[in-house]
Amino acid sequence: MSNFFKLLIPVTEANVSSTKTIKLCGKMWTLVDFKQLSDAPPFTCISYSWGIDKSLNPLNSEKEISARTIPVIETVINSFESDECWNTEIESLFHSEDKLAKKLALAHKASSAIWIDALCSPQEQPAADICIQNMGEIYKSAAQIFVVLNTNCLDTVNRIYNRKPLSLNDYIAVANDDWIDRVWTYQEFVNSKMMFLIAEGKEKKFISELNFLNALMTYATAYSDIQDIDMYQKLERMQLLVAAQQINAQSAFQAMSAVSRRFATRQEDRINVMISVVTNGITSEQNLHLIPPIEHFMNICEENNDFSFIFSTNPRSEVVGKRWRPIGNQLIAVISDVSVYGSGLSGCINDTHLQMNNMCKMVPWKNNLIISSIDGFINGNLSKLLFEGLRQRGFEGCGECIKLEEGYFFPQSPHKRSKDLFVVVSNDVKFHQGAPALLLRSNDTDINQFCDTGIFIGKPPKNSENINVS
Repeated sequence: MSNFFKLLIPVTEANVSSTKTIKLCGKMWTLVDFKQLSDAPPFTCISYSWGIDKSLNPLNSEKEISARTIPVIETVINSFESDECWNTEIESLFHSEDKLAKKLALAHKASSAIWIDALCSPQEQPAADICIQNMGEIYKSAAQIFVVLNTNCLDTVNRIYNRKPLSLNDYIAVANDDWIDRVWTYQEFVNSKMMFLIAEGKEKKFISELNFLNALMTYATAYSDIQDIDMYQKLERMQLLVAAQQINAQSAFQAMSAVSRRFATRQEDRINVMISVVTNGITSEQNLHLIPPIEHFMNICEENNDFSFIFSTNPRSEVVGKRWRPIGNQLIAVISDVSVYGSGLSGCINDTHLQMNNMCKMVPWKNNLIISSIDGFINGNLSKLLFEGLRQRGFEGCGECIKLEEGYFFPQSPHKRSKDLFVVVSNDVKFHQGAPALLLRSNDTDINQFCDTGIFIGKPPKNSENINVS
């Protein structure tokens, strides 16, 4: 396999002639290649938003990099000298004295090796693509991740470090940093072992991601009056990362939902981020270009016994027995910006259908003529309000609503009502007050026809069954 993994390491007699060098914080550093991640020493990943300004790559004069790259690296290197921060912030994450000592030792070792995309990612193919598709493994392998916010966040980081209340200006400063809403931020959070945040500059104070997120949530009322809906939603997505971090394994639908409305420089980065949070192991050069990235993602999920990618707005396959399976270049979740929980939709692929396990079948609402006029007025207005709320979460349904005994189903497309149509949700893919759902059509066999995806709002029944879909 082409070498895709490089680290910035201080120059020694052993590596001084290996490649070009760069002066950082008064010391010389150099790039060192490793054949595989397991060969590397403990290292630190640096995360930041590139911005629009460019400068020449000091290690390759034919290439440009973000003008922030070198200042960002030097900010992190300077912070390594802050023993006070190491003790304070790592202790807030690991209260056991034994764990604290081990993590402190590891953190200090990792300060002698740095991975940063602009300098460490290969420029040549296929190593460049291999590196991108294995970004999750790089971040999982890192001893720690340092996030460098822009200089406008200096005061905010200091306030959080000193346990002082946040103001509206602090939230505005955080929301205006592009790092908050970039698509790669999601995978960096969920794959990190330890993460710290610092603002670009000469200040050496940094904070753990736990203290950072706790501060944002504790003083959330400070931004309740923000009128800019985009800014508000950016901060809300940041808080959703708290829930994502608490889950050991991300389901396919959770990954799809998390990246749907985050910023991506390239559209293919969305699927690459999704791959990085569900995969285990390295993508090889041999497998890289054999199938499109969307197929690679779904294949990984199927190997993980998770078919929750079915809850997407994509067109479906024309292959008999697989008309339930999404196709396209991207996978678009039916709803985004929600805190998804559950292990994913388990099942089994057969030649003629997909068997979906632990599914709840919804019962249609039975009209009562005595209360229909009052009930219709109340529920008609309620369904409109619910639909508007779903629209704010990225749902692009047609606006129709199917009333069920257990709640409401909003399909993607209009459908002629018939007795053979029914709605199902998974007991293992939910969000607060609802779940992604499927609209199926029954027939004379036990294999149902896929019709549509949508959103169910309500409380599904506790009973479950296996349901087949073609």
